[in-house]
Amino acid sequence: MLQNLLSRLKWGLTVCGIILLGAGIYTMVMASKTPYDLNALNDDEFKSGMIVEGDITFNLGAYEESVTTRNGIQQKSSAIWYYIVPVGDESYIGVAVKANERGAEFDKQTDQTYAWLNEETDEYPITLHVKGKLAKMDSQDKALYKEAFKQLGYSDSEFEAYGIPLYIGTNDFAGWLPLVLGGAALFAVGIVLIVVTSLRKRR
Repeated sequence: MLQNLLSRLKWGLTVCGIILLGAGIYTMVMASKTPYDLNALNDDEFKSGMIVEGDITFNLGAYEESVTTRNGIQQKSSAIWYYIVPVGDESYIGVAVKANERGAEFDKQTDQTYAWLNEETDEYPITLHVKGKLAKMDSQDKALYKEAFKQLGYSDSEFEAYGIPLYIGTNDFAGWLPLVLGGAALFAVGIVLIVVTSLRKRR
């Protein structure tokens, strides 16, 4: 019984260590890349996989909510909200933010955007800084994105002209060190257990 438990533990720790190390190294590589200036890119320069960073001056509201479901129960703490934001000369893309971290400030910017557009105030909306990797929308994302444009009064041809089917998965890639250290520690413990149990079997 104890031997089986140790066997599962050593391989579990080793595998978890490898996964964390891989995630940490990937995040470290992403953090080392110089991001493209979001505010300096032209409409045709946005490509999936690019790391971008810049300021968002207004947004046209959320077009999608993504929530993780576990055992049939929605995990509201994992909710991701997607907003339509302007880029380039006259185009738009999405930006994904964790609802419990930045949802309130993006909603505030949305309200301020429409107050300014409707000439209810002379004050510009708050400016929000983002950094992340551009990702391609899947068919469901794009359908919701397109529907939001329709509700805003855009025609299908205008959507095709101005709605770039990409979104920024916001991530500052700053958490790589704990992942690397944690992964290395778990991997080391797992290897030690593997060596110890192997030596015991030989005796």
